[in-house]
Amino acid sequence: MTWRRRTLIGVGFIVLTAGLGACGGGGSTKPALSTTGSTAPAGSTPAPGSASVKDSVRVTYTAPPDTPSGAWDEAAANLRRRAKEQKLDDVTVALSGSSIVVSGRAAEKDRLLALAAPGVLQFRVVLGSAAGSSHTQPTMQQSGTAPASPAVIQDFVTTDCTRQTPQTGLAMAPNAPIAACDLNHQSKYLLDVASVSGTEIRAASASAETTGGSDAVLTGNWQVNLSFNSSGSKTFADVTQKISQDGGQFAIVMDGIVYSAPTAQGAITDGEARISGTFTQKDAENLAAILQAGALPLHLTVADVETVK
Repeated sequence: MTWRRRTLIGVGFIVLTAGLGACGGGGSTKPALSTTGSTAPAGSTPAPGSASVKDSVRVTYTAPPDTPSGAWDEAAANLRRRAKEQKLDDVTVALSGSSIVVSGRAAEKDRLLALAAPGVLQFRVVLGSAAGSSHTQPTMQQSGTAPASPAVIQDFVTTDCTRQTPQTGLAMAPNAPIAACDLNHQSKYLLDVASVSGTEIRAASASAETTGGSDAVLTGNWQVNLSFNSSGSKTFADVTQKISQDGGQFAIVMDGIVYSAPTAQGAITDGEARISGTFTQKDAENLAAILQAGALPLHLTVADVETVK
């Protein structure tokens, strides 16, 4: 996908360009007893609960051993919600020993792997930027809420986005500036503290993208529609109003990767946002499902993928 800079305009939505790849409890540790949940509808063929089922795949995830039991339970429930939102029937999510096992059809392997994306969404004001492969100081645009530490500036200077992968960009402390690469490794950004987070999203859905205003025409792509709650809507309006005075950019960051950094041209007051670009229907539905379900309470790591033909 060719990266295109978009503009934030005061008509009630924010347009992002993106392409999606195959993208608290108590203090005790997770119990050894298994807990299973399935998205299979009543009367359907049972979901493949183990890798012994023909044409099935079983993905085993692990997390740090000191993870509280409540976080494991919440993560499993979140994965089930994501699978349901994506209309992935015949999927089983089970707590087993020190892991979470997700089982389903082999044909849906990539989508099952994408289910466990952390799903941490943040909106951050762009403080500065540079070409993705450069090793120079950022070209500063805005003053931040909090000063960027020398360590963050050094991280920005030394980062080569052409060597960056999504797995290396997950550290997103909300109350501190960060350095991050864009989705296509062409630009890197020095970003202010998070202004709006995914926890302030009220709803997320996928729909066919249109263009042309009242004479709307389908573009052939899909988009993700976001609605913020009252707190998120107010902050979103305040920030877009402030940065629009200097033509500032507002970066949309998902799991440490900048999906887009459009320019604000005025306050956006209705709390609505739109993510558009080169999404297929499945791409848009997958991302909307992750945002609707919310971020995982822990970081899952793929320990094993077993496929039976």
